[in-house]
Amino acid sequence: MRPPIAAAVCLAATAAGAPFLTQQREPLRKSELVRLLTGSTVQKPEIAELVRRNCLSFTPTARDRLDLVALGADTTILKRVDECARRAAAPAPAPQPAARSPVVLPPRPAAPVRRPAPPPPVPARPAPAPPRLAPARRVISPARTAFVSGGGQRGRVGVALPLPVVFEVRDTANAAVAGEDVGFTVSNGRIDRALAATDSLGQVRLVVVPGPRADVTMIRARFGAIERQVSVVGLAGVPAVLVVSCGAVAARSRVTLRAGAAARLELSVQDAFGNHLSVTALRAVVGDERLVRVTGVAVQGNRGVVLLEARRPGSTNLSVFASGVRANLTALISAAGLAGCEP
Repeated sequence: MRPPIAAAVCLAATAAGAPFLTQQREPLRKSELVRLLTGSTVQKPEIAELVRRNCLSFTPTARDRLDLVALGADTTILKRVDECARRAAAPAPAPQPAARSPVVLPPRPAAPVRRPAPPPPVPARPAPAPPRLAPARRVISPARTAFVSGGGQRGRVGVALPLPVVFEVRDTANAAVAGEDVGFTVSNGRIDRALAATDSLGQVRLVVVPGPRADVTMIRARFGAIERQVSVVGLAGVPAVLVVSCGAVAARSRVTLRAGAAARLELSVQDAFGNHLSVTALRAVVGDERLVRVTGVAVQGNRGVVLLEARRPGSTNLSVFASGVRANLTALISAAGLAGCEP
């Protein structure tokens, strides 16, 4: 039984340094074919040509083919090996004398020393990421954090001021600080929000409505330990109500007069929030002058006065006009009793 090619490799390795086969048409032995495949100077096309010319001294088995492939034999060498096997199986032709030229094979290289495969490298652990440091908080400048515009405006109560009141937050480098919450409060007025974050300019813009009193409206801001305030002025609104009174009593719908006596009515003009306005364009009209007559009108300070003379008992209409506002009352004249206003 022929030894497999793998065993022939060892055999060829022990014979390293022996002269190669002479150039003659002698079949190649297993050891020679192994030495050709493991050598470094003979190319595979040359090995295939040697196999074609000289053929083999053995019939390769399936195990031999596997060993040849493992030693590096390509498809051309295997094809030549198969051709030799087929020629060996066919009847041999009569030998023909022919001149043989020696085949000089290169010296066999020393068999490589097999060393055990190194263990697979251990994957290096990635270096831990450096700890992320929180960004340094910016230092707020109290001197640059304040209301910057909108203060000192004057506007009617109940109506939003034409310009916003602006609060600004800046740091010690005079850079705007965005995204910081600022709290706001207001007295004698309304604002559109009590808490707001600064925008990209470091600002908060407030819509302010003064009132209800026609007086100072104070807006206060608080940012951390910083507190700032600014004021605007609320003015009385447009005339809305005309109040008629007899002394300290305001007349809602009727005044009572005593026949044969004079009466004095006082008037004041107010806006929708009860703020007093100056009385202008004052006049009074009665429905029947035979019962009562207007003897005079006057403006004293921010109040108006209407003087009446009651002539005889009865009742009639009394209309008073001032600052574009009108009050309609009933004048009741009695023969006896006290004059005055009915609340």
